Amino acid sequence: MKKWYYLVASLIFILSLSCSQKQDKIDSNTIITSIFPIYDFTKQIIKNTGFTAKMILPPAVDAHTYEPKPRDIIAIKNAKLFVYIGKNMEPWAHRLAKTHVSKNKTINILDKLLKSKIIKKQNHHGDHDHKIDPHVWVNPTIAITIIDVLYNNFKKLNSINKPILLKNVVAYKNKLTQLHASLNKRLQSCKFRTVMYAGHFVFNYFTKQYNLQHIVPYKSYSGNAEPTPKLVAAFINKVKKLQVKYIFYGELIKPRIAKLVARETGAKLLLLHGIHNVSKDEFKKNITYISIMKQNRKALRLGLQCK
Repeated sequence: MKKWYYLVASLIFILSLSCSQKQDKIDSNTIITSIFPIYDFTKQIIKNTGFTAKMILPPAVDAHTYEPKPRDIIAIKNAKLFVYIGKNMEPWAHRLAKTHVSKNKTINILDKLLKSKIIKKQNHHGDHDHKIDPHVWVNPTIAITIIDVLYNNFKKLNSINKPILLKNVVAYKNKLTQLHASLNKRLQSCKFRTVMYAGHFVFNYFTKQYNLQHIVPYKSYSGNAEPTPKLVAAFINKVKKLQVKYIFYGELIKPRIAKLVARETGAKLLLLHGIHNVSKDEFKKNITYISIMKQNRKALRLGLQCK
């Protein structure tokens, strides 16, 4: 009886893997990406080139702590390339890349940016475990460099339509340049210059680019970090001292700390989307990096009281 049970269970497992393979439609013209910003960048520049993009991270799932499924391993093995941010952002993706994908089929964005000296290692607030801030995509100027990294790798693919790829890259970089110019212009005249963000360190690259301050009640870049009562109290005191009217919170989480600070200070809450991932509804509606950044621009103009 037990033998029959295990035989049936094994058959069900094999069939489920087979179905997942058919459903995902992963072939040699698929580029697998880890999280949403890289997925959207890839999707924008490879459209109509004969290649498709797929994101391993399901919508609405935490980007830091996702546990890959057997179908994910199958997908990246069958795909042409696997693109991810880096070990400091998605340790699960880094493990997949090291264990199941050959080096010439992986693109580690942080490694590329470090080698080109676009970013550098930091020791932020005594954090020794996360020396690289991985949230590189929140700065549109770095996003442009990421597009260059992707293009320099994608153009080597034999079966990709290179003229269309180049055309897409130029058009998308122009959109990112326009986004940067708009943010630069509209964030110059703000009454407040400090982004009080009741979440993790996400917007350092963004705030430095646009001459803003960035204060959070966390010590670490890590998605697993928790604020201490002392840090939360200091954050509340800073909100009161600066007399800011709005505090910001991140996407896809319950804004527990933000609500606590709002109760203590009377400040209102505004979403400032870190673009780690998107909701299921947003994904179905084909929301993009640029559309989210425009929503962020609107929130910042209100929250910082910009003219």
